[in-house]
Amino acid sequence: MHLLVLLITTFKLVCFNISTLISTPPNPSIFVKRNILILPTLLPTPKQNKKETFRMASQTIANHREGAEIFHGDDICKKKTIQMLEELGLPKGLLPLENIEEFGYNRAAGFIWLVQRKKKDHTFKKIKQVVSYGPEVTAFVEKGKLKKITGVKTREMMLWLTVVEVYIEDPSLRKITFKTGTGLSDSFACSAFELGE
Repeated sequence: MHLLVLLITTFKLVCFNISTLISTPPNPSIFVKRNILILPTLLPTPKQNKKETFRMASQTIANHREGAEIFHGDDICKKKTIQMLEELGLPKGLLPLENIEEFGYNRAAGFIWLVQRKKKDHTFKKIKQVVSYGPEVTAFVEKGKLKKITGVKTREMMLWLTVVEVYIEDPSLRKITFKTGTGLSDSFACSAFELGE
């Protein structure tokens, strides 16, 4: 909710200042296209950066293969993903990936990875939240927490924000918090992320 309020406030400020920006000399770091203001922090990531991020995730997986439990095939990978989430005290439907080719869990390093055939967008119906899961999803894990996550984004209004951490601070409250790369976070009821949601 706080994230939504912040985004709406930012949008209002940007709209208020659009006429000033258009009437001033052009600034190479700000673009106005079809009456839409695009700030540099909101520009899409260039393809080379996406490839670089993907390569870095693949390298991180390669570095943690030794000593990891590795499974192949959609059925067993889904089963192992659910077991891992249950073990960590996280909702079982948090990672609703499809066509999973590989699941790996290096317990010593606290590192997990999932490789699926292609990216998947999923809408969690109870909270009407769209989350995108890339072809590779990685995270460092500990009880009640996924951190340094790669491959997961959430949509807020028309922006895709990278999710970097998911955690349950107090299990008795049954609230799960999602933190984005911008430092903003939002909490939801854990029931919104159960299997089939």
